[in-house]
Amino acid sequence: MLFREVTVKPYMSEVIVEKMWTADPSQGLYNVYNKVLEFVPKHCAQMMNITSGRFVASDVEMFGEQRAGIRGFDFLVNAVWPEVVSLIEARFGSIFAPGNPDAFHQKYMTTVWFINKFEGLCGSKASVQRLRLHPSFTSFMARWSLPVYFQIRFQEMVNKFENSLQSPQDSAVTDSELFSTSAVSVLWWCIDRCWQDSVYIQALCHSCCHVCLCGLKKKFSLSRAANISDGDTSEVTEEVSTSYLVHLLSDLNTLLTKVPEYFRQGILPKLRQTNLQDIELLSEAILESCGALQQLVPGLEGQIVSQVAPSKASPFVNSVLKPVREFLEENQPLVRQQQRQAWAAAILADTAHQVSYLARIVNLITDGLYRKSVTVAAYRPTSSVTILKVFF
Repeated sequence: MLFREVTVKPYMSEVIVEKMWTADPSQGLYNVYNKVLEFVPKHCAQMMNITSGRFVASDVEMFGEQRAGIRGFDFLVNAVWPEVVSLIEARFGSIFAPGNPDAFHQKYMTTVWFINKFEGLCGSKASVQRLRLHPSFTSFMARWSLPVYFQIRFQEMVNKFENSLQSPQDSAVTDSELFSTSAVSVLWWCIDRCWQDSVYIQALCHSCCHVCLCGLKKKFSLSRAANISDGDTSEVTEEVSTSYLVHLLSDLNTLLTKVPEYFRQGILPKLRQTNLQDIELLSEAILESCGALQQLVPGLEGQIVSQVAPSKASPFVNSVLKPVREFLEENQPLVRQQQRQAWAAAILADTAHQVSYLARIVNLITDGLYRKSVTVAAYRPTSSVTILKVFF
């Protein structure tokens, strides 16, 4: 097209140059795009008014009364855009490389901003539609390796989460203000990471949702961190402290509270910008995934109770219950009163069961000794109650 060769190409050849981009690595591409956008009102405005049928007051005197536009002429779509993207692809080819995900994200989002501004200059929805269907537009957008970018981000999150499971009881791993265990802290970081402005890309919305759902279904991984049997216990070798289990349970309850809130305030607004039709279905999936984590709670509580409950006889009942009391008081800031009461009841029930079992054993022993020998019977306590006093 003559307009592209005579007007567009000379201007863009001077603007889209590598030195202008490399002079300011953080804002260079933005500055180039700004120069491109300045071209339209300076050099295309009058031509666009003629072909579209839109006239400003100063044009009426020159061209007469307003009339219908001339069909078949769309200078922005057919002349300006192809020239711009052809020069960018030829001179700025490195911007499409996703090897540095932070730099790639910045360049891609700057390009998305430029495209939105360019579409705003098109003047009509029909022109925008023609732009998006133009072969140069589809080939330009295909150059951005979004799947590779997402895979790099995803691998970063997977590696960090797996590393947190290597030393789950190392509290130094986490610097979170919300969580005190590395496994839950990193899991929350992974969920939040997908939707951060420095990472999130609207075209990858479904992939980000997939990461959230997969993260919330990490039941087996968290069960490894807690040393809870979940089918395959071959990898569980480290004994988990009771204190760690309490912190893990506290973090798990916090996570189950935070996720629905974060979905409503942080994720849902971004989903609505994409005009998704299945938002309600996704909300149900998020809640279902939280339910998978909720299934860990009984196992954690059972392991805590079994570790805290006394396993040996003590001279006095007060001494038997002393570790229980100290445990409940020590973890009071982390555990709700209702939960502590439930634990205390479970521990006492387990303790009573052990005492009952011990009493039956003592009765069997004393009865056997009595029947076996009168001499031994002379040293036998007069009743099982007396024997229990010896043990307690």
